[in-house]
Amino acid sequence: MRWIIAAFVLAFTATLQADEIRGKVVSIADGDTITVLDAEKVQHKIRLEGIDAPEKGQAFGTKSKEKISEKVGEKELVVRWTKKDRYGRILGDVYLGDRHINLEMVRDGMAWHYKQYSKSKELSDAEDEARKSQKGLWVEKEPVPPWEYRKAEREKRKKAETPLKLQSLFVSGVIDRHLFMIGSPGTGKTMLAKRMATILPPLTLEESLETTRIYSALGRLNSDQSLLTTRPFRSPHHTISDAGMVGGGKTPAPGEI
Repeated sequence: MRWIIAAFVLAFTATLQADEIRGKVVSIADGDTITVLDAEKVQHKIRLEGIDAPEKGQAFGTKSKEKISEKVGEKELVVRWTKKDRYGRILGDVYLGDRHINLEMVRDGMAWHYKQYSKSKELSDAEDEARKSQKGLWVEKEPVPPWEYRKAEREKRKKAETPLKLQSLFVSGVIDRHLFMIGSPGTGKTMLAKRMATILPPLTLEESLETTRIYSALGRLNSDQSLLTTRPFRSPHHTISDAGMVGGGKTPAPGEI
């Protein structure tokens, strides 16, 4: 039984061993992201595991990029990794011979220990050492962590985009034109679409009659309603059929258009 357990532990440990990429650095995006070209001429985008370098718009953003360029630019190195991030980048530990580049960047004060995603004591100690020695970004009294900087920038963009979205919505309603919205989930498309009816002029009698006829044919007219006077909001699912969108079907019925 003891041998079975030992064999299982060895097998499980083997599955946790990191994969390796050997190649030449051909591009550097910033202080924590590089691109490596392997022997098969395949490019791999590498996000240095456990660290977060200042963004380009931050103090030391440019210096951080320059520092990692000095260390690994156009050099052959090894990347050990076990997973990718949500953007498809390889999260890896970068080694140039015996040098651990992730650790060096933190020790030089050119990157933060990304504690939200890393529990490395080695990186934590390196950050403490750089902070005490006031190396790199730690010369500032209160340097802003890059993750907080990115969050603030997202909020700024969101605030800047909102008036433009509302303006587009208003113009579309005033000149009686269709509005096509594209965006990632959570960017406010449905919310804006629902508000569209509140800025449009009231239904004319002709529009009310036409809308009422359509809802009546679909069986969606309430028994206590004789005439629809408010503009309806329709939200068809993206899997809707052609017949559901344009009308028709085995039992002919109006569509969304």
